[in-house]
Amino acid sequence: GYATALFGKWHLGCNPGQLPLDHGFDEFFGFPYSNDMLHTIKSRDYPKIPLYDGKQVIERDPDQTTLTRRITERAVDFIHRKKNEPFFLYIPHPMPHLPLHPGKDFAGRSPRGTYGDVIEELDWSAGEVTRALTKAGVAENTLFFFTSDNGPWIIKNERGGSSGPLLDGKGSTWEGGIRVPGIAWWPQTIEAGQTCRALASTLDFLPTFTALAGRPPIEDRPLDGRDLQPLLKGQEWEDARLLPIHGLSNEVHGIRMGPWKLLVKTNSQTGKVPHEGRTPLLFQLEQDPGERFDRSESEPRVLQRMQRALEAHRKSLEKNPPFQEDSQAWP
Repeated sequence: GYATALFGKWHLGCNPGQLPLDHGFDEFFGFPYSNDMLHTIKSRDYPKIPLYDGKQVIERDPDQTTLTRRITERAVDFIHRKKNEPFFLYIPHPMPHLPLHPGKDFAGRSPRGTYGDVIEELDWSAGEVTRALTKAGVAENTLFFFTSDNGPWIIKNERGGSSGPLLDGKGSTWEGGIRVPGIAWWPQTIEAGQTCRALASTLDFLPTFTALAGRPPIEDRPLDGRDLQPLLKGQEWEDARLLPIHGLSNEVHGIRMGPWKLLVKTNSQTGKVPHEGRTPLLFQLEQDPGERFDRSESEPRVLQRMQRALEAHRKSLEKNPPFQEDSQAWP
């Protein structure tokens, strides 16, 4: 019963039958894959990147300096058109993935350079969406969640963001690769000005949104996520959860349990794997968010408990293997 829209980057299949409208979305405006596919890989004859409206390609290799604004305008329009019915709106902006193309109103404004210009425009976009929700009179009945899919592309230097004190970046399972900000806004339901340090994951979105939509819990498949509503509403929350950590190729890299993180496989965006590639590694992230100090020898009981939990997760995958990406053809 929800109106649904995706404005931005899809990247979950680009062949016929694989686009957003084939997966339940009513509206789609954006790219079928990353905005750099035309620019960074020279070994294949990539066509000019297509900009879709629904299932139709309306432009090839469009002016990306207009993209954040156009996506935002579509989002605002959707909110006002659907304000009298339930709706789900997903806005995965193509940037700050490279290449960076800030709009003309933001180019050259940030002291952080082009990357900062792009981030400031995304900040403007988020503000336009929250203003639209307020103006449409639906803010108090809408959960707005702003987050990122992964950490910064640090090998791109000043064009790729910074992980600050966290280790490594995008593509790795170190904290710099997987720990990202999450900002939730829901007037009169989420108390303003809070800082929450509990462990949550984008894997939690599916059960959370399903519950918010009034649907029964998903029971026909195992889920690694859980409903975040108690956490968002400031209710009692059991933080000693178990969360598996998978690498880009779906290999099991480790597991997280409360403040503890176990890694049994490591990688690095930079090519220089920290801790000399040694495993297993055990970190207490509340005390050591930068993953500098291995506690596997000093905390053998914690290590054994987490190793048992990780082995149980591996056995569960034998019955429910993770998704394996097929090779793609490019439209």
